[in-house]
Amino acid sequence: MRIFQIVYEFIYSKLYNAIDPVGYARSVGVKVGKECQFFSVFFGSEPYLITIGDHVAITHATFVTHDGAMFTLWHKIPDEEYFAPITVGNNVFIGYGSIIMPGVNIGDNVVVGAGTVVTKDIPSNCVAVGVPAKPLKLHEEYYLGVLGKTVKTYKLAPQQKKEFLLNHFNIK
Repeated sequence: MRIFQIVYEFIYSKLYNAIDPVGYARSVGVKVGKECQFFSVFFGSEPYLITIGDHVAITHATFVTHDGAMFTLWHKIPDEEYFAPITVGNNVFIGYGSIIMPGVNIGDNVVVGAGTVVTKDIPSNCVAVGVPAKPLKLHEEYYLGVLGKTVKTYKLAPQQKKEFLLNHFNIK
């Protein structure tokens, strides 16, 4: 009976996460603000320790709210574990494959680059990249860097977007 429940919960969580990832995050205890978008996000074993602000997009990232390596210290401090909450501010993008470690606070207006491992707090108004993450530039510099290179495709249907981009880049 228990194995059936585990399999059912696993399948249900995968489907729910695929259909409504923000709803799934809320259902497992993540505090999520307004206008958020999640794409294949893993919230770890203590999702209730994670708070995410408004207008946050997260793509294929992992949140880790504990230090599993504490297992190696159980001979010195038996059965003790380390946990710390994670907070993400407003207007944040967390790029593909990023890992957010325990106790991290990410400020407002932040871009976390793909593959970044965030081990320390990231201040507001910057772009942070690397392993470990380091601020690379100000958010305003990022804006100025993409200005003139963008196209309005966000509200297009997939086929319209495809046609637009193929035409825009002159791909036959």
